[in-house]
Amino acid sequence: MHALGSKFSQLLADTIIQAAPHVQEHVQQARADANHDFLEGMEQHVASLVGPLLTTVSQTGKVPPELTALLTELGVPTEQFTGIISQFFVFGVMFTLAQSMLAPFVQQVQNDVWSSHADRPLSPPDIATAVVRGIGLGDSAGVTIPSWAIAEAAKSGLGTEAFTTMVGTSGMAPALQLLFQMVRRGIITEGAKGEGGTTLISGIQQGDVKDEWIDAVSKLRYVEPSPVDLVAAA
Repeated sequence: MHALGSKFSQLLADTIIQAAPHVQEHVQQARADANHDFLEGMEQHVASLVGPLLTTVSQTGKVPPELTALLTELGVPTEQFTGIISQFFVFGVMFTLAQSMLAPFVQQVQNDVWSSHADRPLSPPDIATAVVRGIGLGDSAGVTIPSWAIAEAAKSGLGTEAFTTMVGTSGMAPALQLLFQMVRRGIITEGAKGEGGTTLISGIQQGDVKDEWIDAVSKLRYVEPSPVDLVAAA
């Protein structure tokens, strides 16, 4: 009985070993058929979505001749690989549409988040401009900032000090000749660096003149009288 069982086990093992390659072949074929059926179904489904859109584009748009064949193939794919490409096309179009449709809602969320955490720093160019023009952090250079402007800037992440500094660096002081005339007529005083206010030095500093040139430039306010002026004064 034991010997019979051993022979039967050996026979069963030999049968399984001999049948394994054939079973594997059938499994691979079944897997390939399933993939083929899936791709064929996807190809037909994508073609029903993409075909009308591409037909409209081809008929109403100015499509270069070299793209006509490509659009035709994408609209009615003849190969499974083209069906996959068409699916990527559909996904790209849908993603673009969804992104455009959701943009206002996403923007509102961004506005709310930034308004609650308005801590975005000034950019290096803004900082450099403020330094050259003698504007300190939170200095509006005499400009009164309404509350609505502060609230709107907060939606972009700018706090009160940062936005106030940007306001201070915006706009320009009067031209140098006008500043010189105002000094000569006693409208403004000469002032000093970093003093602020409506003075000659402050006006020069609020422009793009570097600090090392301010003293020399300020001396140009003195104008030598012309011969006409001397005759008139005689």
